[in-house]
Amino acid sequence: MRTLLAILFAALCGVAVGVATSWRDLRRLALDDLALAAPVDDATDPRRPELAPAGGPQPQVVVESTRFDFGQMERGTSRNHVFRVTNSGQGVLKLSKGDTTCKCTVSGLEKTELAPGQSTEVRLEWKADSLRADFRQTATIFTNDPQHSELRFEIVGRVVESIAVRPEGLYFEKIATETNQYEIRVVSGVYDQLVFTEWRCEQPQTASSFDVSWRPLTPAELAEPSLASLSPRSGQLVRITIKPGLPVGAVHQRILLATGLAAYPEVQVPIGGQVNSDISLVGPGWDERRGLLRLGAVSAKDGTSRRLTLLIRGPHRQESTIDIERTDPPELQASLGTADDRGRVRQIPLTVDVPAGTRPLSKLGAGHGGYGEIMLRSTHPDAPQLRILVEFAIEAR
Repeated sequence: MRTLLAILFAALCGVAVGVATSWRDLRRLALDDLALAAPVDDATDPRRPELAPAGGPQPQVVVESTRFDFGQMERGTSRNHVFRVTNSGQGVLKLSKGDTTCKCTVSGLEKTELAPGQSTEVRLEWKADSLRADFRQTATIFTNDPQHSELRFEIVGRVVESIAVRPEGLYFEKIATETNQYEIRVVSGVYDQLVFTEWRCEQPQTASSFDVSWRPLTPAELAEPSLASLSPRSGQLVRITIKPGLPVGAVHQRILLATGLAAYPEVQVPIGGQVNSDISLVGPGWDERRGLLRLGAVSAKDGTSRRLTLLIRGPHRQESTIDIERTDPPELQASLGTADDRGRVRQIPLTVDVPAGTRPLSKLGAGHGGYGEIMLRSTHPDAPQLRILVEFAIEAR
């Protein structure tokens, strides 16, 4: 009997842990993730034009096609396709842009109103930089045609690589004062001789903390099983050295290697990482791994405020001071409170504000205005700078 009770108790504990974990994971969802998880009533989308009233002249949208296959696209290249939209009805056809998937953009919608018989073009652009080989991207155009209130255009294809980077990116964790070295293999199944002429960092602010060198891969290295699927004919072993001097927190960089090839002039190596020190940050909305503070959607009328805490440990905690070096954009404000020494940890309050009455803007990451930024300056010998990215959007409500 006791054994049965023990089993039942363990099962109940497992359920409780699972529920708690699920709730914790839901709390960690980003603003974009919540938009994907929550049901959306498309009928109330303010971008939709009002449907043509019954009994009056009716527009009629006609498209030659809504799907285009790019076939094979070289990774890193961009292409576009034009879809033609015609109004074959008797009323004015109204058009407006809806949503697109994350890697697709509507770069052209020449006209938003079409008289009977008129046509316009919808141009979709796509950059083949996804890690998946097969891609499918969509874009929505809203109309006032009651029979076809929205058009969903689709582009598909397959990403191929004349030059491949393995691993496809580099992630590191290091102490601020350390020097670390990593290796990347860049190979080609097309070119008999792959060489690099120079290198540079995409983000110049932290370029001085990186060094890059390379040498040709030997025949034995090209024959390694991990590269077999690429059938490499040539390649380079690239060594990336990460030196002291990076700001404490998350690091985002990209190494660009020039090839001298007209068809493939540059190879990109994305780098992400975390620089650790005796200084850390805690508080609601703070994602330490990404170095990102999520404020979410903010009302322009009300603004918002978030209080976090800087923690300083180690032998330099007493004499270390921290100041606000800059914030970007200026609508984002930050202030530091009075330090509180508690045993082996020194605590400094950090308040992040978006004041009421701030203009609407978006800082939701790549493709959505980038991120806001708070840069802190420190007298700590191992952490002269601390960089905080801020994700938020100010809405006019």
